[in-house]
Amino acid sequence: MAKVLAIASGKGGVGTTTIIANLALALANEGLTVTAVDMALGSSNLNGSFGLPNRFPGVGDFLFSSGKGSLEDFIVSSGFDNVAFLAGDGRTPFLADITWPLRQRLLEELPTLPGDLVLLDLRSGWAFSTIDFLVCADRAFLIASPSRASAMGVLSLCKNMVLRAAGLAIRKDKAAMSVFAHIVRRPLDEQGYRLVDMVEEISASSPACAELIWRDCKKLQPQLLLSQVKGACDGRLVTSMAKQLNERLNLKLPFFGSVDFDELVGDGARSLVVHHNPKSKIAADFKELAKRTMDLLAETAE
Repeated sequence: MAKVLAIASGKGGVGTTTIIANLALALANEGLTVTAVDMALGSSNLNGSFGLPNRFPGVGDFLFSSGKGSLEDFIVSSGFDNVAFLAGDGRTPFLADITWPLRQRLLEELPTLPGDLVLLDLRSGWAFSTIDFLVCADRAFLIASPSRASAMGVLSLCKNMVLRAAGLAIRKDKAAMSVFAHIVRRPLDEQGYRLVDMVEEISASSPACAELIWRDCKKLQPQLLLSQVKGACDGRLVTSMAKQLNERLNLKLPFFGSVDFDELVGDGARSLVVHHNPKSKIAADFKELAKRTMDLLAETAE
């Protein structure tokens, strides 16, 4: 089965779609077969990065196909060797917040897609249609630009990932869920808000559920990717974010890499610098990210 790498940001405008399209090509250049899936439901536009028209049936059509066929049936060529494309909701409206049964159906189908790797372009923010795929993927990249607003978006995204993983782990235990319902309303910066504290509180009513939360939350291993970096000082955000996440959520957010700001990156197909400007500095950034991604996936396989 293919590995699933989910990519999202806490705030829009950080270049998530551009990064996914270029990373897909860079990975293909390294010999992997990749399926790029537009999961930014409600705002799908990954097709433009590959220079494709927004007319292909995709995820939305699959979800409302009355159980007929498979997700693989909706894959089309991206126009580039070893990179397949699966459209989002270009032909099916009102998919911005799909229900849990529909999300479950996708979670079951995504790993069965052909190739070595499935790349998910998720919508920014922390709706369930983003969080659930981050939590359940083999690996997750969280993208931030060097701004306080973007950094705070990633912090909130991480908080919601932890809470969602915890909620899914204990969803069948009413007593534990009652305690959990009070916990989720606390702000990230509230004194004493930590994963270990949440586990202790729930342990009072259900030790078994507390163990499940600890187990599933520890499986979360998101990686931080900085985009639109303009200088070395931008890296200070990494230290600050990692510190807050460790203190509050007992969650590590390793710095995976960065993509420098580059005026070569345009809109639509012009953003595909790995193809159009392969000798540029930013193309070299994506090549390095592709190699690191392959190493990370190899670790996951072990």
